[in-house]
Amino acid sequence: MIIKQQIVGLLKGVVRRFNFAIPVTRNHVRFLIPLIRQMGTQNIRKTEPWMTDLLSKLLPDLQDQIFVDIGANLGQTLLKVKSVSSRVDYYGFEPNPACCYYLEQLIAVNRFDKTLVFPVAIAEEIGVATLYIHHSNDTAGSSASLLKDFKNEEISFQKMIPVFNLTYFSDHYFDGRPVGVLKMDVEGAELETLKGSKETIASDLPIIICELLPPINEVVKTETLEKKRQIQQLLEVLDYRMYKIVKEPMGTIAGIRELFDLAGETVRSNGWDYLFVPNAKTGYIERKLKQVDE
Repeated sequence: MIIKQQIVGLLKGVVRRFNFAIPVTRNHVRFLIPLIRQMGTQNIRKTEPWMTDLLSKLLPDLQDQIFVDIGANLGQTLLKVKSVSSRVDYYGFEPNPACCYYLEQLIAVNRFDKTLVFPVAIAEEIGVATLYIHHSNDTAGSSASLLKDFKNEEISFQKMIPVFNLTYFSDHYFDGRPVGVLKMDVEGAELETLKGSKETIASDLPIIICELLPPINEVVKTETLEKKRQIQQLLEVLDYRMYKIVKEPMGTIAGIRELFDLAGETVRSNGWDYLFVPNAKTGYIERKLKQVDE
């Protein structure tokens, strides 16, 4: 056991010192995964098969629409998008500079076409905000949030980052093409991101894939639940319906379950991933994904 631990420690040391790329296959498509000072190891493992299933149902119908990924992190969703269709126009938003650097390398080594990443956060007002990092060794930024108290952990350091609303990019970079699918994984800043995207959502009516985590402790419980109520109110104003994504035991998608009280959602067995769908597209989504109980 001691020898095994020494070998594992040695390998980790090698990974820290050298940068290289290894081939992986996702959804029958071959990619190169850069490993840069331990960044990128998340992309070696197959994760969230439900997301690949969902994208396989949605992306073929995008046609002239684009895919927007708010909270691109290290390209986990980017790889899934490209494994389903290389023709989809992908626009990612990621405020963590370390993640942006990695995304640039991932895009370059795989020669991804129709792919652009902006090093900004999305919120209602254009300006500057603070990004809080909770672990000094978290190069992936998985613990980064615009909310100071989002994690029940001590803050290791913080960075000042630019913030824009999505309308700015829709007006200047999307070339008049509507957003067909919008994915959000923003570590507690969902309400702020939706407010910063509401004009684009109202005009384009995208299907929204969103992770909404539960309150981490009693201190932030009231605030978190109130934000969920406000999210539901905003979605109702935008004429959207809410669905919980239901997963099989192995992580593939089983279907969807309609929700009527977002703040009251307590079923933990399937995680915290949701679909927000405009009323005009509920018939479409219910043909693509069966409605099931958890």
